[in-house]
Amino acid sequence: MASRSCGTCRDRRILCDRTIPACSQCSQSNRTCKGYGLRLSWPKVNDKRRAMVARSFLQQRTVGPRLSNAHLINISTWDIEMHHYLLGLVSSGNAFHHES
Repeated sequence: MASRSCGTCRDRRILCDRTIPACSQCSQSNRTCKGYGLRLSWPKVNDKRRAMVARSFLQQRTVGPRLSNAHLINISTWDIEMHHYLLGLVSSGNAFHHES
């Protein structure tokens, strides 16, 4: 049995029986059970504890390539390829160029 409520029951703030693969609350109400895995979210605008802080673009360029101490979880090959593509755009200066 899972240790926490499913995502759907947490969103609905109701008691979950934590059965697998779908809890009985979701089954009985014909809802999709979001499961019991880790749920990731972007920080809210005013959330100081989880605020995203970035160095300025010029500061990043003068320091040189930075080795990140970030840890990635549940990523796919597509995520990594997109990350490298976006880094290439930023380093080439084309990231914010928009053709009219």
